[in-house]
Amino acid sequence: MSVHFLAKNELTPISPASIKRPWTTAVQHLGEIRSLRLVDLSMTQITDAAFRSLVQLPNLESLDLSATNVSAEALKSFQQTHPKCNIEAYAIRGGKR
Repeated sequence: MSVHFLAKNELTPISPASIKRPWTTAVQHLGEIRSLRLVDLSMTQITDAAFRSLVQLPNLESLDLSATNVSAEALKSFQQTHPKCNIEAYAIRGGKR
């Protein structure tokens, strides 16, 4: 499994195993990378708490949360703050989007 992030037009695959922080803590730090445009967290163990940190990404254009533990409620809240972001969220804990 790998996670992809796009910042400044460069796609950078990052393996969760290569992240030295606990996985949920590493995801929470993504909110600090304000230039991120594409985030693929599909098939990861991201939680609602970690997902909430992504609200800090003003340039986010595409987000994949398919097959994660993110709830439908958290997803709906995120969509309200990022209406232009294309979100893939199939088979999330809260059901299909």
